[in-house]
Amino acid sequence: MGFSCDRKDIYPDKAGCYDTNKTIKTASNAKGMIQMMEKDAEIIWYILSMEGIIGDDRPTFDARDVVIPCNLQDQYKEIGLNVVFSGNLEDTGQDFGDFPHIYYTKLSKINLIID
Repeated sequence: MGFSCDRKDIYPDKAGCYDTNKTIKTASNAKGMIQMMEKDAEIIWYILSMEGIIGDDRPTFDARDVVIPCNLQDQYKEIGLNVVFSGNLEDTGQDFGDFPHIYYTKLSKINLIID
């Protein structure tokens, strides 16, 4: 699953990720899957929520949160890794159509989910 946009400021290594963006909510031990997309020959790693909308009392799977971590360590940069993570989810200021819930985060915690 991937997403795209016409603007370049979603890249986690660009200024947008490190600006003071408004915190929308907090992910606390949220389950997700590491994914990657390529945009303009640049790689964007993101976490696709496996619980639908993070923090919702009743998870929904027809809409999923997408989290772009600003500080994803190299050891987690593998497509399909299942992780549990925490961090403040910040507004990207973007509208991505099919993925309306896309956030930046500076991960406060991330661990592999071992089956």
